[in-house]
This record gives sequence, structure tokens and C-alpha cells, in this order.
Amino acid sequence: MELKQSEAEQQELLLQLRETQRKLEERNTQLELINQVGSMLTSELELDKVVQNVTDIATQISKAKFGALFYKKYNEEGEEYTLYALSGARHEDFAHLPVIRHTPILDPTL
Repeated sequence: MELKQSEAEQQELLLQLRETQRKLEERNTQLELINQVGSMLTSELELDKVVQNVTDIATQISKAKFGALFYKKYNEEGEEYTLYALSGARHEDFAHLPVIRHTPILDPTL
């Protein structure tokens, strides 16, 4: 009986070890991506490239299929959001969409 319990405990420990290794590998990947941002920020001077690279890396870190960065500007009609950088899709695919205006329903997203 004790032998079976010991084998079961070992199997459980092995599963926990594998899960811990997976999480560490994932964390290492995230840290490498964050390090890329730091390196890029010290070497790249063109704002458009910096914003696009940061958007791409943030999309990878979050494991999202798509990432976007909008900037907010104000005009006589109120707040509007303009797509500045897009990751995981072509910018042209979103060019035909109307300007996004601030509404309470979009607060969690924007």
C-alpha cells in the first residue's frame, strides 16, 4: 500500500515539476521580450518604429492574436481615437473603419 502511495506522490511531484518548468520557460520568454524593448529604446530614434516594436512585443507577451495602440485626441466633436500601431493584422484592413469616438461602452477596451 505504501509503495502505491509513494508512486502516486512521485507522479504528482513530476507533474508539478513539469508545470513549474513550463511556467519558468514562459517567464524567461517574457523577460527576453521585455529586454528587447529596453535595447530597442536605447538604439531606435524613429518614433513610429519604436511604437510599432513595443506594440508587437506587448502582443507577444500577452499572447494575443492582435494588438493595437490608439492615441486619443480632442476636437470639436469630443474625444476620438486614432489607430497608431497594429500587430497581428495589416493596417490596411482597418483603414476603412470609421473614427472611434469615446463612449462609456468602450471604456474597458480603450
